[in-house]
Amino acid sequence: MKIMHNKIIVILAMHRSGSSLISAGLQVFGVELGDKLLSAGVENMKGYWEDTDILNLNIEMLHAIKSDWFNLTPIDAIDLEILQAQGYLLRAAELLKQKVSNTSIFGFKEPRTTKLLPFWKMVFSYCQFDVSYIIAMRNPLSVARSLEKRDGFEATQSYLLWLSYVLTSLTDSGNCKRVLVDYDCFIQSPVHELNRIAKTIDLQIDPAELQRYKNEFLDESLRHTVYDLNDLLLDDNCLPIVFEIYADLLNVVLENTKTNEAELHDKIIRWSEEFKRLEPILLELDKLYANKLSDKVTLEKTKSELEFYINKAFLPDDFDSQVYLQIHDDVRNAGRDAVEHYITYGFYEGRPYK
Repeated sequence: MKIMHNKIIVILAMHRSGSSLISAGLQVFGVELGDKLLSAGVENMKGYWEDTDILNLNIEMLHAIKSDWFNLTPIDAIDLEILQAQGYLLRAAELLKQKVSNTSIFGFKEPRTTKLLPFWKMVFSYCQFDVSYIIAMRNPLSVARSLEKRDGFEATQSYLLWLSYVLTSLTDSGNCKRVLVDYDCFIQSPVHELNRIAKTIDLQIDPAELQRYKNEFLDESLRHTVYDLNDLLLDDNCLPIVFEIYADLLNVVLENTKTNEAELHDKIIRWSEEFKRLEPILLELDKLYANKLSDKVTLEKTKSELEFYINKAFLPDDFDSQVYLQIHDDVRNAGRDAVEHYITYGFYEGRPYK
């Protein structure tokens, strides 16, 4: 008797690489994304198209191994042992089995999945899923500019993160059906790119869904930065290996060559070996960033407390908390502290306090 395997499409990507637009495009192929998607926000006006259950599990697992999405060092065998010992393999398997139970094809993207791909591969294998990958990439300079704006990251850190995520997606998706998609190429020729995805990983395009996708989701104005490949050479912070990898992968996309060809396979091995030699430096950079982040949190907390006590110094001598709460039902019903509310809002709103 032939065993039927559930088909799963996984989008692998570095953060800020346009994977949300590609994830929404999976609906063109009749891929089910689930009914628990992360709401749209300022950074993604058209939606993130991320399953919140998978997102929360990824965050929890990274914390369990004392890591985060912005750590440069890849997860290792010890991390996988920790996750297994804490029961995450069973939890992830149960979660995905539930997600695929009512659909023939389930798809998901959440950038942390790329960092945790060695773990998720164990889950896919255990569940005997038929997995295909879409590796979404974007010009590293665009990624660096976006992370600088959103997170205040320095360019060197962003380039190293791009390198880590891209190499993980390439090395750990080997021997599977996979297709590389460049965000800028996708924006310029969405129908061509969708047809290329369909052909490479055996999907069928629904014409009605394609038209809806073109009308509702494709909006070039949402692309805030557009850089040419050679623009990378003008940024002294860009490592030569980052330029080399992006140039070669972009050539794969433009020439529509297969990602598992021997020449590219040999390059991926060489790139990964070069990156591995950087691990001691990456570990030190992670420690430096963790200290910097801790100092920033402490500074913000101190600043907030200082502002509170400065404002409190201007609190009227005859201020009575009980009277203030009696006067203002909304403050009392919300369970707010009278002093904190008055010095933060009440004074500026001209609210009476007696």
